[in-house]
Amino acid sequence: MKTTFKNGWYVRETAKNIALYRADGSLVAHKLYGYGIFDNGWYELQTKEGYWALYRADESLVSDKLIEAWVYDNGWYVLQTQEGYWALYRADESLVANKLKDCHVFNNGWYMLETTEGCALYRADGSLVADKLKNCDVYNNGWYRLETTEGCALYRADESLVADKLKWCGVFESGCYMLQTVDDLTLHWPDGSLVEDKLKDGGAYDDFCLFETKDGYLLYNANVAEA
Repeated sequence: MKTTFKNGWYVRETAKNIALYRADGSLVAHKLYGYGIFDNGWYELQTKEGYWALYRADESLVSDKLIEAWVYDNGWYVLQTQEGYWALYRADESLVANKLKDCHVFNNGWYMLETTEGCALYRADGSLVADKLKNCDVYNNGWYRLETTEGCALYRADESLVADKLKWCGVFESGCYMLQTVDDLTLHWPDGSLVEDKLKDGGAYDDFCLFETKDGYLLYNANVAEA
């Protein structure tokens, strides 16, 4: 089986061998146990021992003997060392933070760092949004969710508050969003107008959304238009 990547490099897999080739057909490495090619041309190779090595597009080594590595679309990257900690780096390879329990870079360039003191959310320029969080998420439309000991809060992309002190909240790909309080679970259009309230439960799947009310179930397509 042959798999070709954006930079023209390709992999050939057989029952006995996995081999990575450059676009001109020359061999990069063979007898691989795993591989990954990122959009910026960087790549990772897995050894027999199960560790990963991350390489730049020019084939120079970034780091090896890693538990895991990942390169984001903006060129930032994360490395997990054998000690189990994560380190986050910018595209210019300068260190953002290390000895992290977890970290993530979102599509708008904002990023999350988790330490023993909890999660912190930062803007792309490094300024702090909020810290001492239980959890956080940034959605593809730029809206974001902060979870603290007092509950969840949902914010718009301009950082204005939608609602706080919630049991749960979430945003769908369409921009529709759900808010759950102690007394109610509501579904809203992106402009804030109500789609449904008094929901008992709900969930989003690849092609549809399903919500439970006291009278039965409501089925919507992925854009939260009634099916």
